[in-house]
Formats: sequence, C-alpha cells, structure tokens
Amino acid sequence: MRPCPADANPVVCAIPGVSGAYVNAGHNCWGILWSPASGQAIAELIVNGKSSYAIEPFDISRFGLTKSGGGGEKDGKRGRKKGDAPVGEQW
Repeated sequence: MRPCPADANPVVCAIPGVSGAYVNAGHNCWGILWSPASGQAIAELIVNGKSSYAIEPFDISRFGLTKSGGGGEKDGKRGRKKGDAPVGEQW
C-alpha cells in the first residue's frame, strides 16, 4: 500500500490546534514528482504563515477535523471506492 488519504489527495497544511506542527504527506506514488512543489509550499507556510501555492484543497480540515482533534472520516471506509470513483490507495 502507498500512503494516500481516502480522497486520493495529499495533506499539506498546518495541523489545527497544534502550534508549530505541519504535515506534508499522502502523495501516493506521485510523491517524488510532487516533492519540489509541496516542499516549497510547506516551507513557505512555515516561514511566512501562508503559501504562494493554492494548498487549501489539501488541508486536513477536509476530513472534518477540528481544533480539538475530533472528527475524521464519517464512514470509516478509508481507501475504498465510492460509487464509480476510485479513491484512497491505488493497487
């Protein structure tokens, strides 16, 4: 298995509710290709507090996480197909 969130998009953001903590992971097999852009994006976020890249779609809050740490995927089916849309780990 490759590291990949259920929606097949990486997580690139500051961790809500944890000062000075960031995540840049879940790029699946595209990590080596995405690394220059995602590395620069997270570096800008750490140094400047914002990124010149459009990283909002990759924020962990899309999974319903809150500053208190609750939330997550509602259905518990990480990496499963939803209808005809392939998501999560790709085999």
